[in-house]
Amino acid sequence: NVKEKESISRYISKIRTGKNTLENMQDYEDSIQNLHSIINKNTKNIFIPFQLPDDMAVTYFNENYQNYDDFTSDIKTLALKYSEIMFYIKPHPLMPNINSFENYTNIIILNNTNIHAILDVFDYIVLYNSGVGLLSILHGKKPYCIGNAFYSLNGRLATKAVNLEQAIQFILDSEYKQNLDEMIVFKFITWLLEKKYSTFQAEDKIRDLVGNPPTATTF
Repeated sequence: NVKEKESISRYISKIRTGKNTLENMQDYEDSIQNLHSIINKNTKNIFIPFQLPDDMAVTYFNENYQNYDDFTSDIKTLALKYSEIMFYIKPHPLMPNINSFENYTNIIILNNTNIHAILDVFDYIVLYNSGVGLLSILHGKKPYCIGNAFYSLNGRLATKAVNLEQAIQFILDSEYKQNLDEMIVFKFITWLLEKKYSTFQAEDKIRDLVGNPPTATTF
């Protein structure tokens, strides 16, 4: 009905603002300004969110899929091979600072950058089996997925690729960015909210290395 549609639309708009996150990250507005100042507008820009290497999302149920470690290790090789492409990596918030890419001129690390600002700025999102793909869909961007993420199973919400290089080839061969139809996004989010999930008060009990206290965020 009309009220339900309005409620779902408000929810999508609220999440897209980037103000409701468990992760301690930069404000949306600050991130947007920073991204526009560093992004190379004359080339393809690929965003890759990292996951924890021992996360069950990358260690279980990945038979017949590329290994996650191989996926991440491919980045250096492919950055050299596709030197005309810019690669932007966001480490998982619980990962230590990444410095192994510092000698690569076309690899940029986005520490603490607001994920929703990133998804608004970047047209090409390549990932393994990350919840960032779900957020990408919510932003109307169809991600390229290497692993077995549930949202990639039927191909309507995400494009499957066997590895990072195939995803890059898809991007280079594509004349247009992969924007999702708003109605498909709306139906998918409606299904998640009405059939799979509910709103809740979440308390982040994960502490960083300096022992900052947990924060609570309402979704």
